[in-house]
Amino acid sequence: MQHLRLSHEQVQAIVDHAVNELPNEVCGIIAGRDGKAKQIVPIKNVADKPQQQYQMDAQEQLQALKSFDEQNIDWIAVYHSHPNGQPLPSSEDIRDADLNTPNICHLIIGLKNQKVRLQAWRIHDGQVDEVELLIGQQQSNSLAPMSQLQIWAIIVAIIIAVILLLGISFSLLPPAPPLPTPQ
Repeated sequence: MQHLRLSHEQVQAIVDHAVNELPNEVCGIIAGRDGKAKQIVPIKNVADKPQQQYQMDAQEQLQALKSFDEQNIDWIAVYHSHPNGQPLPSSEDIRDADLNTPNICHLIIGLKNQKVRLQAWRIHDGQVDEVELLIGQQQSNSLAPMSQLQIWAIIVAIIIAVILLLGISFSLLPPAPPLPTPQ
């Protein structure tokens, strides 16, 4: 997934969920297609220490996934909050993502100093990569990946341009002055 797109209303629902459950972490599932969220489902946090970690209620998670299947939408992301932290994956988040949701985007809501920040991540094999988070009609800042053919076309065009530039430059040079002959 190159990006995660949420509407303003979906972002507000996720932030409200996180703020209303303070000081506990919250969690939920985001469903949609091609990185665009269509449905946000808050899931009960059943962790032993909900102020420091999250664990989704298995029954609620299963019901949500069945509902997504019936609606023909995909599970595209997980969200959870860090009530006193930044929206960065913790070592526990990374370990749990590799075990439970390696191909799912992870949206983290950081609430440090009562300032709301959201960031999305792809976590796979211990590697953490930021996923572009788009809200509303916001346009993507990332470039679309190029095919091998496009890359080669650019290389060939650059080589031709350099050859033409050199050819034109040399043709515009004045003739060399005659060399003096010793007498």
